[in-house]
Amino acid sequence: MGGTTASAFDARGTRAKKRPRALPVEQRGPRSLPRQLRAAARLGGHAFQHDPEAIGNGEYTFFDDESDGSVTLLPRSRVVTVKLDLATRVATLVRSVDQPEGLVAPAEGNAQTTPGGDLFVGWGELPYISEFSPSGHLQFNAQFPAGVSTYRAYLLPWHPAG
Repeated sequence: MGGTTASAFDARGTRAKKRPRALPVEQRGPRSLPRQLRAAARLGGHAFQHDPEAIGNGEYTFFDDESDGSVTLLPRSRVVTVKLDLATRVATLVRSVDQPEGLVAPAEGNAQTTPGGDLFVGWGELPYISEFSPSGHLQFNAQFPAGVSTYRAYLLPWHPAG
């Protein structure tokens, strides 16, 4: 028996060991991002971005709140995928998926690219998790009860004890 489960936690109530990253920039803060990644993060008005994840072939995902809770740049939060060409110093927007309800997360949030290429998103202070196909089609969307949010959310295999 197997299946899938969504694991989400709120950092205010949970302490979790950071998982290893292919791009260890969060431990050092946003100023330590390579200049090319900082430039990519500004694509299309991208602001208040965090949780960069290397997904291979020079591509990275960023969670983009589009707000800091008081300043909002775009009308909804999103996840962007960019491809970096370090030789030419060009960042190309590969795709962007918006928060399905068109809402803005004032903080937190993340995106996880699954082995099958889907994108699983925890919308931070918004009480939602979503999954998108590689083409950007919304496959799953769930809302948590009032007062519940996620700092990070991950889609993991489920192996119940038998």
